[in-house]
Amino acid sequence: MKFDDIKSLLGDRVVRVRVTCSNGNKYIKRLFIARDGFVCECLKFNRSQGYIVPYDVYTNEWVSMVKVGVNVDKVNRMKKRATDAYKMLSESGLWPDIKREIEEFLKLSDEDIKKDFVEMGVYALYQAKKYDWYATYQIFGEFLKDKCWKSISFDKWDTSKQLVLTNVQNAIFLKRDFSHYWRNKYDNSLEIKFNEDGIGRGWYSEEFKGCGNGHYYLLFDYKHAIFYEDDLTKKDFCYHF
Repeated sequence: MKFDDIKSLLGDRVVRVRVTCSNGNKYIKRLFIARDGFVCECLKFNRSQGYIVPYDVYTNEWVSMVKVGVNVDKVNRMKKRATDAYKMLSESGLWPDIKREIEEFLKLSDEDIKKDFVEMGVYALYQAKKYDWYATYQIFGEFLKDKCWKSISFDKWDTSKQLVLTNVQNAIFLKRDFSHYWRNKYDNSLEIKFNEDGIGRGWYSEEFKGCGNGHYYLLFDYKHAIFYEDDLTKKDFCYHF
């Protein structure tokens, strides 16, 4: 297959496709075009990172591909997630700048959401600078995905979980800085910060042990986080956003 044909089918989103190979075999894959232009296949259970598909594989072995999957009303999915996010931020008081973006988004018609966010894609829309209020395209990209919200990860037998979450909740309510660090599969951290104007922001991180890089999320309240970015340095990894 030609790169241009693959890029035209995938656009700037992760797409589930059926690939037909020259030997007649067919495979279901989740593919995307990375920000550096490589064709990539998603890692299992991860839609934001993957492995580079070698040029020789898709040019010599792949004959065709078609989109597959269940039809999802992505407009209503985005509106539902945006409404939930707006409620969380209204109650927690965190990230007022993102809350304003979501408020403007919810004023849009279904037609505009479909045309601009679903069909054009969240990053392409950001690059086009159509909306002056639109800055955190990563958040709106998460509203489109199969899974949107991230739970804070504790070990099954960690008895401190409820105490930590209560401390986070109290810090948000009292507008007090808070941080907590622990280790399980990753080096995990929770952080709440308030500036001099009382504006609060929260973060949740899962970093590879001893590496200082990994997966980063924004806290919308004391128990809900949403993916923001990856900081990975492994060879042959590529990233969707």
